[in-house]
Amino acid sequence: MRRMHGIVAVVGLLLSGALLNGVMTSASVAAEEAASEPQVITAIFHADWCGTCKKMGPAVMDTQARYADKPVLFVKFDLTNKKTTNQSALLASALGIGDTFKANQKTGFALLLDGKTKEVVGKLTVDQSAQQMGATIDNRLAGK
Repeated sequence: MRRMHGIVAVVGLLLSGALLNGVMTSASVAAEEAASEPQVITAIFHADWCGTCKKMGPAVMDTQARYADKPVLFVKFDLTNKKTTNQSALLASALGIGDTFKANQKTGFALLLDGKTKEVVGKLTVDQSAQQMGATIDNRLAGK
């Protein structure tokens, strides 16, 4: 009887291991899919001292949360001071959007860039609600 319980326990462990392996594999596939290239890059031009940035912040945060599982990359370029601006320039360069960064040294807005071409395809401003910002991003995801 004890031997039977031991065999059942071993079979149970093997089955649970196989199931866990299947879950891990599914999770790995999901992670790989999520890590694919972004369709839209949302480049936020921000500075801590910028009043427009402070007003726009909550709407951008709400919008960003809505797209956590979508192929939309949100990047904040911090232009608060020389150090943060330099780091932001390096990040922009690494993303392949250094020219766009250099051409937009103001704050209080976000640019939407096509993930493949890196061209500017839209803009988010303080005049938009989170819902309007989301609609603008949805249009880009739909290719409009």
